[in-house]
Amino acid sequence: MPSRAKDDLRSHIIDLFFMGYRQPLTLEMLAEKMNLSIKQVNRLLQRHFRTSFKQKLLDTRLEAAKDLLRTTDLPVEQIAGEIGYASPHRFYTPFQKKLGMTPNEYRTRQLTDAESLSELTPI
Repeated sequence: MPSRAKDDLRSHIIDLFFMGYRQPLTLEMLAEKMNLSIKQVNRLLQRHFRTSFKQKLLDTRLEAAKDLLRTTDLPVEQIAGEIGYASPHRFYTPFQKKLGMTPNEYRTRQLTDAESLSELTPI
């Protein structure tokens, strides 16, 4: 298999693996799934995604959380569980650190922005 096709396949496998973000995921699990060493998987993550396993998992979960905050009225505590966090606190801390606001503030801002846009859009 040509190198480019092999890299594309590996990137696809990594993407599919992270779609299971609701479950507890580990670097070891990904390495086993890819039949590679942990060191090789770390190199692939750096080469293809320019990030670490831990950061990719965090980013994946936070993107899912942002989507749920924008599109549902689920309580933040439930969203934390939906995206794979054992407790709301374990979700609040990285969310606030990455986005500079709490999940509730994010939701409020998104609603306010959406309302402002709808007022500007002619019917």
